Amino acid sequence: MAKSRGALILITLLIGALFFLSGLVFTLQGEGIVGPSSGFMFKNPAWIQNGLIVLVVGIVLIGIALYARSRTGKASTTAVEDQKYSAEDQKKQPDA
Repeated sequence: MAKSRGALILITLLIGALFFLSGLVFTLQGEGIVGPSSGFMFKNPAWIQNGLIVLVVGIVLIGIALYARSRTGKASTTAVEDQKYSAEDQKKQPDA
């Protein structure tokens, strides 16, 4: 379960970063700062609003991922680290 939870947190973090970066590009294109002047998003106020919405969704996803990561008690996101932790947990358990 720890492996799937760590993978889910990592995926959420990556999707949040993708949303954040996309929203930033949309906003900058809507402002006319980046992009070709012939593009449909260039200096288009609708894309400023769309970009800000996507950007905020990305921030929320990143926040959720970081919060979930802090609640797990360990910040491992790879299978190797998860195996290391489960081996250490088995060593700590008293023999029956």
